[in-house]
Amino acid sequence: MPESFRFAPKLALVNPARSALFFERVARLGSRLGPVRVVVEQPRDDGLLERLRDEAGEIELAFDLRHESWDGATGVVRVDDLAAGPYRYLRLREPPYSDAELETVAARLNGPAYVYFRHEDAPTAPEHAARLLALLSGARPPG
Repeated sequence: MPESFRFAPKLALVNPARSALFFERVARLGSRLGPVRVVVEQPRDDGLLERLRDEAGEIELAFDLRHESWDGATGVVRVDDLAAGPYRYLRLREPPYSDAELETVAARLNGPAYVYFRHEDAPTAPEHAARLLALLSGARPPG
């Protein structure tokens, strides 16, 4: 992997009691560690979020809050929230992506963002990523 590559692991809270061990292990990636996507299926529990943030320390977290009781939760970076801060974590899951769709995403991204494209049988994700990067840099998209 190039030096600039950052790993972005996923924590599925099957057993929340083991999250501290997970954070201890991924912290070993040091500067190579990007955000951790935390998938939370259970109903809202603000104490759980506080505990996870405490355990994570300086590790960036992006919460994938799947139960409807989390609607309206604030103070966390939520997956696929273009208004999140201090960074965004986007999962683009419905290829193919038109230039218009990527232009919309690029126009709404202000500040740091982690953007992931769905992996397909055909290796199209790198092409989509290159098109989005070109749009973000103001260059003409490839292709």
